Amino acid sequence: MSEKPVCHRCGYVGPVDARYCAHCGRALVPPNVRLTRSINRILSNLSPFHIGFLGLVLSVPISAFADRLIVTELSFPLSLVPLGLVIGCGYAYLGWHWNASLPSRSHLVRMLLVFVCIAVGLVAVWLVDRGLLSLLSDRTHMVVYEVPGVYRESSAGFRLMSIDSNVLPYWLVAMIYGMLTAVAGNLIHRAHTRRSI
Repeated sequence: MSEKPVCHRCGYVGPVDARYCAHCGRALVPPNVRLTRSINRILSNLSPFHIGFLGLVLSVPISAFADRLIVTELSFPLSLVPLGLVIGCGYAYLGWHWNASLPSRSHLVRMLLVFVCIAVGLVAVWLVDRGLLSLLSDRTHMVVYEVPGVYRESSAGFRLMSIDSNVLPYWLVAMIYGMLTAVAGNLIHRAHTRRSI
């Protein structure tokens, strides 16, 4: 059942199909439309600083996910290459389009979509890594994965893992790497724009 619209001016509650207040004549806005407009107004008034801060906050779970893949999930050192490409390309794309003449809400939506795509890309890297492990190894053939602080021997159905207590904070490495590629993407876009003028 639809909610009854309430007049902002006098508080009169109109019928569901009413478009104007019967008491003062002001246009009535249904509650769901009013909420949507309020959200859109807030998002549209966000500054690039606030959007950038939100992007920094959203990069934390991406970096934590990358840390988990690097430390406990991946079996092939070569899998770090597509992992780095997924993160780097996603952040570089955000940096490239940062100066685009779009409203704040469009910037925010694009940023959210890019982070979702990065997460999906990291899942794809993990799935390919799992597939390669089952395809290229068996119980008699071990795949050795070693990065600073992590040593692992993996095969189909067996895993021996050793993690140092002072393992590198790979989530922080992933976040710094993402920020650097975003800045690089923005600088390249600025240089490209100046050259085109």
